Amino acid sequence: MRKVTIGFRIFFIVGSIVLAAFSGWKVFSSNGGRFLVELSQSEIQKGLVKISLREVDHISLEQALRSELEVEPLNWVVIDSIESIGDSMSIAFTEETQSYLDTARATDHSFLHTAAECARCAWDSSSCQLSKAMVCGTVVSMTPIGDVAGIASAGADYWNGNEIDKLDAALSMIGLGATAMSFGTAGSSLTVKAGAGFLKFAYQTGNIPPSIARVLRKAASEGIDWAQLRSVRSLEDIKSIMRMDVLSPATNAASSLSGLVTTAGVQQSLYLLSNSKNIAELQTLSRVSVVWKDETAGFLRVIGKNRIIRNSLKVAGGVYGLGVAVILFVISIFWTMISLVVGRFFRRARLFI
Repeated sequence: MRKVTIGFRIFFIVGSIVLAAFSGWKVFSSNGGRFLVELSQSEIQKGLVKISLREVDHISLEQALRSELEVEPLNWVVIDSIESIGDSMSIAFTEETQSYLDTARATDHSFLHTAAECARCAWDSSSCQLSKAMVCGTVVSMTPIGDVAGIASAGADYWNGNEIDKLDAALSMIGLGATAMSFGTAGSSLTVKAGAGFLKFAYQTGNIPPSIARVLRKAASEGIDWAQLRSVRSLEDIKSIMRMDVLSPATNAASSLSGLVTTAGVQQSLYLLSNSKNIAELQTLSRVSVVWKDETAGFLRVIGKNRIIRNSLKVAGGVYGLGVAVILFVISIFWTMISLVVGRFFRRARLFI
């Protein structure tokens, strides 16, 4: 009987160790060790509807709009989004707020003001702001013309011994390669092309957060054989020097941005990109935008980005397994120690009997 008990304890301890090791491997090897995974799109939609009804009312929406109208320059991406939420939820702003909003819109959206901004943005992407004129600057970046120009510029820098903007060139190669592949993939790769062009424009306008830019630069630096750039003469040559597995962070970001642009528009997509900490967060916001569309920026402003992202995630199943395994392991060790102490106590007690 004693041997059976000892064997059971050993089995219990070893089993808990194996379970802990397996669960730990599952957690830390999936999605970079993320402890949270995204809900399904239907679950996200249900959660977002609940949180919007619970957190957004006349007072919170009015306060958010008044705060945005007091900041210079005005961020019309957020302002328009908040106004759209008010319309969809049948929330009427006070007469004072509405009057201030109408005056500001008439000033910033006048024909001359918009035309001047549009021309400046189209000429120099770095001068673009989050306004309606920003659409003018994306025209070249999201076409093969911008990709060819980017690759040509990188080639010229290489020949002249100048430093190559590897991220800009890599995005150009991804975009041009996706355009060529679209003929053989029924156009499915055009989503990557659109996203790469948009990502390139965001990079040129300074709307890529440093944390995401570091990941993209690393992918661009290691995902292309830059030493072979001088031999590029055709699309086939471009594809031959690209390592798509290493470039996956850039292509994943491009795909997410393509979906964002489709559902939320150019300006709001740039706003969401500039407010993302990493590519995983960008992908989550992309899925959120499927539900809220052009109202996404407004809800982020009123409810808060972190709360919305938490609402779109759940604890990974592997974390539960890891927690259970650790608890079982601690219990088994504690049980063994208690058994040893009690057993020694009784053995010593028998000596005095």
